[in-house]
Amino acid sequence: MKRAGLAATLALTPGEALAHGVVEGVGDIYAGLLHPLLVPGEALTLLALALLMGSSGLNAARFGIPALAAGLAVGLLAGAHVPSALATPPLLAVALVAAALVAAGARLAPVAVAVLAAAAGVAVGVDAHPESNALRPALVGGAATVLGGTALTLAIAALVLGRTALWQRVAVRVAGSWIVATAVLYLALTFGEAWSGPRSTLPSVAYGELHVDGWIVRCRRPMVAGEHAELSRVGELQGALT
Repeated sequence: MKRAGLAATLALTPGEALAHGVVEGVGDIYAGLLHPLLVPGEALTLLALALLMGSSGLNAARFGIPALAAGLAVGLLAGAHVPSALATPPLLAVALVAAALVAAGARLAPVAVAVLAAAAGVAVGVDAHPESNALRPALVGGAATVLGGTALTLAIAALVLGRTALWQRVAVRVAGSWIVATAVLYLALTFGEAWSGPRSTLPSVAYGELHVDGWIVRCRRPMVAGEHAELSRVGELQGALT
């Protein structure tokens, strides 16, 4: 149980290592195919989109799948010009919107699904941009990513299509709510360091006392250079305690 929890925590930890080089050593084709499945942010986005497509009907899927493939291609081409630090927030924002619509039980028009699918494709493509600057590996890996992301979304959407039983609809909406919660957590982890603010790097001195010309200087808390220290008798001593 502890190992499973640790694995889940590491999987949700944002960082460049999760966005690129996630399956090194398997070749460009397999790396591209598996990239949308193994990178948490990309998998969340495609899963939420697939659930939305399936919930919105067959026509929505017919419009959405080509739009997703086109968006992936555009995102992969544009990814070279987008800093990696800016790739994750839009990705999670699209996942959050799509999952919220699923959780609310929304049934979108095919054109609306296509627009959201194109946005999701661009976001995933930017995040999955190959690291290699060589033309052939980039093309092969990019084409595999388009194929893998589209196939994954199509397979999940096909599973959701035609599920009309009450418990099946409820299960889809519950899955959407879980994706919303996960996306919010992922965003919090992504921006957590920025929200916490800068950390102090001033050196501190342990509690204690210092004898200076017969006076006893006692510290009421850890002191740093340049602060005031209170004398045990009268007056103050202003200086640096090292």
